Amino acid sequence: MLDEREYECHSLECTVGPAGAYLLVIFYGKITETFKVIGTDSDVMDVRLQPFGQEVKAYADTITLSSNSRYAFDYNNDAANGPVYGKLYTALSALNTDLYTGIIQGICPNGWHVPSDQEWLTMEIFAGMSTSVANQMIAYRDTIAYKFKTVGTDFWITAKGTDELEFSAKGCGAYYDQIGWGFYFLKDRGTWWTYGFDNLMYRQLTDFQAGIWRGATIPNAAVSVRCIMD
Repeated sequence: MLDEREYECHSLECTVGPAGAYLLVIFYGKITETFKVIGTDSDVMDVRLQPFGQEVKAYADTITLSSNSRYAFDYNNDAANGPVYGKLYTALSALNTDLYTGIIQGICPNGWHVPSDQEWLTMEIFAGMSTSVANQMIAYRDTIAYKFKTVGTDFWITAKGTDELEFSAKGCGAYYDQIGWGFYFLKDRGTWWTYGFDNLMYRQLTDFQAGIWRGATIPNAAVSVRCIMD
């Protein structure tokens, strides 16, 4: 939060991307903040501004999530983990919609969007996965996960990554109800929201599997987002 004693607002500018509005706030040459407008016209009580890249965090590790939750977490509620591993977003916070068709900008900045399932498939096939294997669901497909992972053990338990694709996937963990609401699997799993066939979907890399998981929705979880340029 900005210290109102130190900053004085100079101007406001509003831009609209494919799936949402952004408000640019300029403070007399000292700082510029971009805020993402979260919510819809049909749900005016839920429209609010969130600093882009500095999402609203829930600090308790016992918060029960639902399909209507709009949260983003730093792993273990540690702000130092945010810049290193990225935020963990609920689906509604990440995509800002429950209609999974077309290009979804979601939390991504203007000119970028949350990658669709088809875009993930294109990348996986480029990495060497056959089309027939890529199209499998609810399975760890192929053995090419190492090409997506960072090298070394800074972000994974074991050093299996080569990062040949420069995707630099990290084991960012997740927030969900495994044996109680909390944070799990840092350096063990990385999970990313995607969408396709009118459904919420996800991809997952783990430390112990050589394949890439392609799955349907994770009920009421908070996981990672990777934006792709339009």
